[in-house]
Amino acid sequence: TAGSLSPSTDDELPTSPGANGSAGALHVSGSGFTDWGAGIQGNLNIDGCYVDATAQTGVGFYARGSGNVLFSVATKQTIPTADGGSCVGTCFDHFAASFALTPAWKYYPVPWSSLKQAGWGTAATFRASQIKYLQFSFVAGASLDLYLDEVSFY
Repeated sequence: TAGSLSPSTDDELPTSPGANGSAGALHVSGSGFTDWGAGIQGNLNIDGCYVDATAQTGVGFYARGSGNVLFSVATKQTIPTADGGSCVGTCFDHFAASFALTPAWKYYPVPWSSLKQAGWGTAATFRASQIKYLQFSFVAGASLDLYLDEVSFY
């Protein structure tokens, strides 16, 4: 749906002072999205392969901003077969956890065990061995203001 996103989808994401004194951080803001909301996604491998993160316990990141952000991990089991996944039926119900953002930088550790599907899509089992991308999104109707830094497996 129509909405306002800064930067636009055609621009590079800007940087601003980051967490823990880092030189830069991702910043995206917007409003007016009425059907699907808005967000950003980071593909972990552009060649279509899945990342094996079984040696890790989860993902952690520093964030600040306003509103609630939904952090999602897309796996082979939640991506449709047409896109290289194994999901048949209602797909894209990725494994997720929701967080209320604060104005100050805060560290958010997300253990694999805390990730759950919302339940509207085809049920799947989380497999850390088949991760495709990470997503940070806001629900429809919500304004978004997200600063993100130091995303890493732990």
